[in-house]
Amino acid sequence: MSQARFVSFCSSIPSEITDKQDDELIEELHIVDELYFAQIESSQSENLSDDDGVGFVKKRVSSKKSKKSDTPVVQNSNTELTLDEVKGKLRKQGIRAPSTFTKEQLLELLNENSGQDNTVMPEIPALTQLTTSLNNMEQTVQNQGTLIQSLLVRESNIISQPAFVSDINNGVHHDTGSYHTTKVSSGMFPHVQAVAPNVRKQILEGKYINLATLLNNQENVQDYKTVDESDGSVLLIKHRDPRLQRNLSIQEFLEALIFTKILSVKSKTDESNSIYKNFVFNLINGLRYGFDTGINVLPSKSLECKNLLSTKKFPDDVTKLVDDELRKGYLIGPFTKPPFDTYRISPIGIVEGKYSKKKRLILDLSAPHNNDEHHSINDLINKEDYSLTYVRIDDAINIIKSLGIKSQLCKCDVTDAFKLIPVHNSLWRFYGLKWNDMYYFYTRLAFGCRSSPKIFDTLSVAICWILQNNYGLRHVLHLLDDFLLINNPYVDATRNMNTMLYVFNSLKIPLSAHKTVGPSTSLEYLGIILDSMHMIAKLPDEKLVRIKDILYSYLNRRSCTKREMLSLLGHLNYACKVIIPGRSFVSYLLTLAHSVKELYHHVTITKGCRDDMAMWFKFLSQWNGISFFISDNVINASDFHLFTDASSTIGYGGYFRKRWFQGSWPDDFIRPDEESFSMAYLELYPIVISAILWGHEWSTKRILFHCDNMSSVYIINKGRSKCNVIMNLVRRLTWCAAKFNFVVHAVHVPGKENNIADALSRYQMKRFRQLAPEASPNPCTCPPHSEIVWS
Repeated sequence: MSQARFVSFCSSIPSEITDKQDDELIEELHIVDELYFAQIESSQSENLSDDDGVGFVKKRVSSKKSKKSDTPVVQNSNTELTLDEVKGKLRKQGIRAPSTFTKEQLLELLNENSGQDNTVMPEIPALTQLTTSLNNMEQTVQNQGTLIQSLLVRESNIISQPAFVSDINNGVHHDTGSYHTTKVSSGMFPHVQAVAPNVRKQILEGKYINLATLLNNQENVQDYKTVDESDGSVLLIKHRDPRLQRNLSIQEFLEALIFTKILSVKSKTDESNSIYKNFVFNLINGLRYGFDTGINVLPSKSLECKNLLSTKKFPDDVTKLVDDELRKGYLIGPFTKPPFDTYRISPIGIVEGKYSKKKRLILDLSAPHNNDEHHSINDLINKEDYSLTYVRIDDAINIIKSLGIKSQLCKCDVTDAFKLIPVHNSLWRFYGLKWNDMYYFYTRLAFGCRSSPKIFDTLSVAICWILQNNYGLRHVLHLLDDFLLINNPYVDATRNMNTMLYVFNSLKIPLSAHKTVGPSTSLEYLGIILDSMHMIAKLPDEKLVRIKDILYSYLNRRSCTKREMLSLLGHLNYACKVIIPGRSFVSYLLTLAHSVKELYHHVTITKGCRDDMAMWFKFLSQWNGISFFISDNVINASDFHLFTDASSTIGYGGYFRKRWFQGSWPDDFIRPDEESFSMAYLELYPIVISAILWGHEWSTKRILFHCDNMSSVYIINKGRSKCNVIMNLVRRLTWCAAKFNFVVHAVHVPGKENNIADALSRYQMKRFRQLAPEASPNPCTCPPHSEIVWS
């Protein structure tokens, strides 16, 4: 077994081993121990016959009581030694004899090993049997994997005494049940003692240690020895640990290494195991007894809020929706008066889908607003505790790119997602509503509660884990109740789809029939059409038209409310799922929206903001909504044979695969007192020209430009500049990137070597021809200045 393979094997040893497997592993180690020294003894005769005397190996003392030898004991001066003196000499030679040996047997060992150095073990000529035994050990340890399949059964111990939300709020802590675990004992391995605290700390921190420190010290050396000085003083000198002065045999090395590996692996898995156990406990306990919705301070006074105006506009719809919630068991009621001493009645309202026109009942848990006496339920829930990172369309695209063309896609959507999750009965009183003078209280997660998405997501995470680990469906993504399964193009995707549906059916989780789609190479996920046949992402036609119409309505406006700006941002952000270069402009509008506090406050639409909107509108008017998947690999512009440069006093130039351009600055162009004079502007200028001329050849590429100006790097990477003149260049560059479907990045390289473009920018044509002899004889025609800057 190679060292690399053995280390890999040791790393696979689990941190928890059952009692039976504990005994098996100990027995395997004893087998290795016996086989190893059998190899030494079998090779002893060969080593003894060597002409140079090298390779003499002493006999190893059996761990069992030896039989009395028939060979007469060789008599020498050692016979005069006492029993303790014989043991001392044997210890100095590194021989650890059983305490049951007689003095005669000890003398025989001492005489046989007299004059030999026992601190270094020789190389073993053949390790076939040892390798076989270690393979058996490896198989034994791999059997520990069966423990994982029974984890959920073992977790049932947690539920033996569940923690109730009401108790948690009152500061009562429950024992979460006992876990059946078997620790690694210090006596599990021969010659290994309990690890000292400082050594254990080093192992857990991943530091290097001398493995010899894990072995028993046979010398029984005291911590200090005394030395009498000539002046009568006594000096205390700390002994050097004798274990650090000797080399380890292979047997000792294996024992210490295995022990170290088990300890280090355990330390790394303890934290993840703790997180996993807490997750399982919270999920199971929540599904059985209801979830704590995270209200930090329970309201001490009752409060009833008035319903939203939309309920007066659609009273029949409100009645129907309340009855539906009651029929499905999501509400309790109706009550003529609240059944709780302290309660909260929040406003209800009707939200109508802007395009689907579907009506939905919401509970406004952010009410009352700006009330110092009564905080809203959402205000009482910590936002950070229930923050959630959502899956991105980029995650799905990356998986499709990794699996390849014709990957099979399947999706499904959970019906009434939040309403599947129960709320602990001690909290029902804070999720009340009032309609037609009757009181109702939610027993399930409410739509509009700050913590609802994060709590429901725990169920979605568990479903994904089951699909991935129990059924081998590796590539499963979810955004709350939306699930996407991506299959390798060479597997039976229909079978995998049926497996996913079987899991949801087994867990009694209802799915929307009309949103269950696949397998297919093209489907809509998160509002974007993914096509693995052509490796493209596409905005649906009706949504593309909708975004253009909304943008057009803002082009001539001077101001808008924060709510309107955020609505516009939502549409643009949706488009940016496909138009990657446009994301920098969304961040600018988002900053503008957050410049005011309240949703009804107005923000001024600046000229720069209108220019951004105009660029978006023009692009969307000419775009077919299709974007090819961008490559993950970033290409250095120089590796791409793309070079650009600008001289502050003469001109600019660019070179790409034998083609080139150059130009000079107009006489009235360079004026230090003008805003346009900036090295960032000058360096960005030829980059934009190259994108206009050759951008159509950069499709799906990520191109990294090397710039010796930090401002240029920042502007290219952020897609923004405070300088309006530079922003006109940035908009043109973004336009080209979006039109030709590529992405540009920049990195700062001080004093870059860019000789070809440098020669072009300085009109040093002889030098240029020497550096690029394969270049075309004639330059490309540069576009006019009006086409380079956005206007």
